[in-house]
Amino acid sequence: MRVYFVKKTRARSFEQKQLVFKEIIYKGRELFLRFGVGGFTMRALANELDMGQASLYTYFKSKRELWFAIVEEDFKNSDNKIEELIKEYKGKSINLIEEIATVYFDSMKEDYRTFRLVFKTSPPKSSKKGPIEEQYQIKTITLLQEILLQAAQNGEIKERETTKLAYFFWSIIFGVALSTQTDSFGTIEKIPYFGTLAEYFDFVLRKIKVLVEALQKQ
Repeated sequence: MRVYFVKKTRARSFEQKQLVFKEIIYKGRELFLRFGVGGFTMRALANELDMGQASLYTYFKSKRELWFAIVEEDFKNSDNKIEELIKEYKGKSINLIEEIATVYFDSMKEDYRTFRLVFKTSPPKSSKKGPIEEQYQIKTITLLQEILLQAAQNGEIKERETTKLAYFFWSIIFGVALSTQTDSFGTIEKIPYFGTLAEYFDFVLRKIKVLVEALQKQ
């Protein structure tokens, strides 16, 4: 659902404010990707929304704050899927690593557009952190930490440096997602026998499974 603003007016109800928030996120993402972090301005976004600039600043105090809000929103769908997966999962905790990677890779295949901002840009520079950035965290890393700690406590793995291990697996998942969405990957896909993006994701999942099995045998 799209929201159309009356210039220099503010949404009154909670529901209206939520709709305005989503529209700012949507348009903000488009402008960041179109002009880059350096070319993006809050004034241009306000004009795009036909919204008073003062009203825009009641939602986000800076373009850096908006950037973090967009990234957080873009990861929310995958995070929700992962949390639901963990809640319903009945097998060994350690085997959730491969399942989490699958969620991310499936999301990338289904709709890369929502991930482009975090893969294509870096946050705008600022000497101050806003409340959204202060509270921002990559939830998947936290979930991986909890899963690996549980696996260690259950005796599924002997590894005790579970925090480092969580970052290791996140580096693989995020790194693969990042590298496959860069301009250079299009060249790699043209190499004979390399295969499709889906086939590459399947290859990575098989390697993650090998790593998980190795951890259980230590």
